[in-house]
Amino acid sequence: MLQWLNKLSLGRGQEDWFVDALNKDFRQLEFLALDLELTSLDPQEGDILSIGYVPIIEGFICPGEGRHCLISEHSGVGDSAIIHGIRDCDTDGGHTMEDALSRLDQARQGKVLLLHHAGLDLAFLAKHQSEYSKLLAADTMQIEFQRRTRQGQPVANSLRLNQCRDRYNLPAYKAHNALTDALATAELFLAQMSYMGGQDAISLAEIIRLSR
Repeated sequence: MLQWLNKLSLGRGQEDWFVDALNKDFRQLEFLALDLELTSLDPQEGDILSIGYVPIIEGFICPGEGRHCLISEHSGVGDSAIIHGIRDCDTDGGHTMEDALSRLDQARQGKVLLLHHAGLDLAFLAKHQSEYSKLLAADTMQIEFQRRTRQGQPVANSLRLNQCRDRYNLPAYKAHNALTDALATAELFLAQMSYMGGQDAISLAEIIRLSR
């Protein structure tokens, strides 16, 4: 497990925290469910329009501590507005990317990042802060992929956030709001953990393994 630390950029003093966390049950840890709204699915061409996140502390979601940041710095919403409903005028009074990332960096300290399709969002964040390319995160999409693969179930076109939630009888939310999707990801993660282990311990190491 320690070889993962070679890929991490945890910040000074964080390596010991992560090593200690690897063998702990997820309910002993804090996660930060994170979602981005984007102008494109191509990290080389697209921009981040909004960032939403909500913490999970010792197995409980804390929606009151969730945050949503619209980003003012982008090259234009374009046709992506059809998907997420964010217009150029909505972001005029938003945060600078530097400010939004500073807030996110503060929120994620001592927490494990949790995303649905982590590779995509982390690639967008890495354009602005290179350490995100090295961070390991729990990924509800990959966890669901592993579960369905083991069961011999089809995975093609079945891993969108709301599709995954539906299999756990979670309510349907209106998609493509970063804070709502972060909350939806947090709920899906807890449902996946309950399905996998019930009251049995599930270590962070196992979660990261399933997320790769």
